[in-house]
Amino acid sequence: MFEAYSKMVQNLFKVKIEAVGEEKSNEENVIKIDESYYEIKTSNSKTLIQIKELLNEGNKIYEEQLLKQAKENFVNDLIRLKFDNLELMLNRSDMLQFDFYIARRAIIICLENMHNLFKNKNEMVLQKFKEDFYDVVLESLDDEDNIVSYIGEDKFLICKKEIDGENIFDTMEKLKIDIKNKLGLSCKIAVGDSYDMPGLEAMSYSYQDCQKYLDIGRKYLPEKSIYDFWEVGVYLIYVNIDAFQKKKLLKYTKDMLEYGEINRIDIKGFLEAFFKNKYSVAKAEIEAGIPKNKGRALIKKIKEITNLDPEKFEDAVKFYVSMKIWRK
Repeated sequence: MFEAYSKMVQNLFKVKIEAVGEEKSNEENVIKIDESYYEIKTSNSKTLIQIKELLNEGNKIYEEQLLKQAKENFVNDLIRLKFDNLELMLNRSDMLQFDFYIARRAIIICLENMHNLFKNKNEMVLQKFKEDFYDVVLESLDDEDNIVSYIGEDKFLICKKEIDGENIFDTMEKLKIDIKNKLGLSCKIAVGDSYDMPGLEAMSYSYQDCQKYLDIGRKYLPEKSIYDFWEVGVYLIYVNIDAFQKKKLLKYTKDMLEYGEINRIDIKGFLEAFFKNKYSVAKAEIEAGIPKNKGRALIKKIKEITNLDPEKFEDAVKFYVSMKIWRK
């Protein structure tokens, strides 16, 4: 990055800046950056002062960026369990001034249209946006112990400090609004689970939760923007069964709904109302527009078609999941 900054300074002042040996270190036109020496080829003393100031400033920015990159690398290694041992994890955590033992959970923020926004833009433009994004997030969360890192593509990760009594959903709703108002971007947010282990050690597990919840949420709940276990839990049942069981689940749903279409009966609406009203046939008939006293006969027909009984809890769960998946 320093080389790019140096080229920008050269173009700005129409001068050359070249690396030289230590033997020239005492010359007025030579500046030391880290352990290297650079000669500024200009005879204008005022220009020389300006260039030295800019190069020193650029080096400071470069060092800050190196530290930030080191932090991003650490977080990316952390969530993907790229560690040989716990001691190495602790040493890097200490070096980067991350408190290893603060209880944390992972949160992924997926920014919509970010890829298109920065397509064909140089790295400095993206870096500036990342800095603005970090500022918005940390200000919104109002706690310096939170760690924010870019994890690639259109995603950022927050290693969120746990706060007793905090309503995490309300906190994420506020964050979503702040990102929209201050950066003009919509986002999807996935909140990982908490784990009973040191905060940074828990990150990889909580991160895996986030990835799963984000994938499920975007597929089955695109109208929503914040996903956690409670939001996507019913879909986890479907996602975690094998391919054969998925086909079986969807087949009896398909057969049942086709029967409803042929006979002009809203079976899906009836079942949803039936479960919503705690197995009340009468209330389900009213909500689904089924003729009075026809609901019981419909339940009998559903049993015949699917070999499942919606009045039994285990079968009701299967119906509930299949209704959720089918409507998508």
